[in-house]
Amino acid sequence: MSTSLQTPAPRPASLDAVLSHAWSADEFTATEVMDGTGLTRSTAIDAMDTLTQLGLLQELPNARQAGEYRKGRPARRFALRDDAAVLVGLDAGHEHITVSVADLRSRILATHRTRLELDRDDAATRRTRIVAAVDAALAEAGRSRDEVLAVCAGVAAPVNSAGRSPRHPTGFWERMNPGLVDALDWAPVVRIDNDASLAAFAEGTVGAAVGCRDYIALLAGARLGAGV
Repeated sequence: MSTSLQTPAPRPASLDAVLSHAWSADEFTATEVMDGTGLTRSTAIDAMDTLTQLGLLQELPNARQAGEYRKGRPARRFALRDDAAVLVGLDAGHEHITVSVADLRSRILATHRTRLELDRDDAATRRTRIVAAVDAALAEAGRSRDEVLAVCAGVAAPVNSAGRSPRHPTGFWERMNPGLVDALDWAPVVRIDNDASLAAFAEGTVGAAVGCRDYIALLAGARLGAGV
């Protein structure tokens, strides 16, 4: 089952908190969300109902309907809708493009790789090939642009908070990040960042640096990169 998503307005922090909880739980109740996020009951329930209306959560049969009811009022139960949308991860390197499509549980549905001729492309050509690689990965996953919730792209260039890179004396940074924040603006959420910075974030979240306060992630390829 798929959901067509529209570009959202800025959302309350409570929605992010509940989504974060949902990603790490199989199923949950409002009480469990309150314990895990610190939200009040009314705020937690409002956020859960909103996310259900958006198609990102599904309400499960309550304990009575599931045959697990004992006494008292049965709690409403919710779960993340894994198939509600897909996430796209893009590694736009110096000589390669790798795109992975995943469901909302981060299970990989498809990965598409493209090799580039080193320093043989201009910004416009690279931009076209990156967008084509994203579309190819979506096709291999059997999904469409309408089903994408977010795209995150790592590029071999410094990137500001708006997803844009500064000018480089030789034009290298402009080629590495050829206006991707505009090229991918059909997705509800687009994040463009330095590839080494994203690598550092990934290591601290699910990799070798989990639990570390200070660390450096190094990328070694055609060029060296470091994320702190």
